[in-house]
Amino acid sequence: MKLTHYGVPDGEAEQRIGFYLPDTFAMLPFVSAVEPLRAANRYSGKTLYSWHCYGSSDRPAIANNGMQQQVEGTLSSANQLQRLVICGPHEPRDNNDEPATVELKRLAREGTLMG
Repeated sequence: MKLTHYGVPDGEAEQRIGFYLPDTFAMLPFVSAVEPLRAANRYSGKTLYSWHCYGSSDRPAIANNGMQQQVEGTLSSANQLQRLVICGPHEPRDNNDEPATVELKRLAREGTLMG
């Protein structure tokens, strides 16, 4: 398999990257992660990356600055992701989202890289 200089194997589909956005996630790191993906797509002239946002519920996730980000659903609807970026809540010790923990473990077993 030959890799292009963008890290996407020749002839393969774009890399699917997920973002888990629990309420009170930090907006700046989220946007700072999405922008390089968007720029790579634009400057390459093709879709190298697609990104998908997931929250604790089906409603928009609310960042710690009060801004809202639309999500595609909860982590239970996340499938076929190569990577998942976990944008933790403002007070992670106070967040005990058992359904999210179950889904994070499932995604790990399926081989999704997480950070």
